[in-house]
Amino acid sequence: ACPSQAEACRSECELVGRDYERAVAFVARVPVFRCLPPEELPLLVQAMAQEEFTKGQLVIQQGEVNDRLFIILSGQAEVFRTADLDEEAVLVTLVSGDYFGEQELLRAEAARASVKATGNENW
Repeated sequence: ACPSQAEACRSECELVGRDYERAVAFVARVPVFRCLPPEELPLLVQAMAQEEFTKGQLVIQQGEVNDRLFIILSGQAEVFRTADLDEEAVLVTLVSGDYFGEQELLRAEAARASVKATGNENW
């Protein structure tokens, strides 16, 4: 349950709540969660927050500490590194079902690359 005074939390919980069964089915297909017993997936979904990112919006900044795991529900994102001359080198394009941020989350270290939304509808 979401605290009533936390508007952001409530709206995030309602977004997941509207598509609860779809969210559980989606998470079950994400490779990092496939080893979880099916009865634990609803608990995982309840702990998640759904966010929207606009095209070009930075999700993770290279060098910053990240404390979240991101799963792309729809849209796409680019993982890139910035070199000394501020040149961006794209490493990979991520799409629906891909995830990122796990290395920084598990190791509590700064992000080795940046991630930005590149699709029109990014969740």
